[in-house]
Amino acid sequence: MILQISAGQGPEEYQRAVCGIYEALKVEYSDIMLLSARKGRPDGCYHSILFETSKDLSGLEGTMLWICKSPFRSGHKRKNWYVDVSVIPEAEEVDDTLDESAIAKQTNQAWAEHYKIVRGNPVRVYEGLEFKRKMVSQEKLLENCHTML
Repeated sequence: MILQISAGQGPEEYQRAVCGIYEALKVEYSDIMLLSARKGRPDGCYHSILFETSKDLSGLEGTMLWICKSPFRSGHKRKNWYVDVSVIPEAEEVDDTLDESAIAKQTNQAWAEHYKIVRGNPVRVYEGLEFKRKMVSQEKLLENCHTML
């Protein structure tokens, strides 16, 4: 499965959230492999990160929220920074020859997802510069249901 974390056209804080969320996911899912990254500025910031995993992470698709005071603009009042996580359809045929049209199609799909950020109703929430995961009410409810089974 291929996923993309994107800051869209957001500022440095969004780009920092892309990196921090990617690093947090790598800890949670050890088989994540980086496919490509579009570096932002300053260091530690990325416009988007494309990665692959053997696990089904389709439940992560949607908006993720990072709650943190801006590490770049002191005194900035805003503390909610959103990124988009999208599942990128994989090329249908894989063989030893390089199919340029399949690669182009996948690249275009990833680029289109890069601009899709919805604020509100996040699938996950992270807090602070450590990107500590915060359980949102939906996740708590689901976790309780699984515990009861």
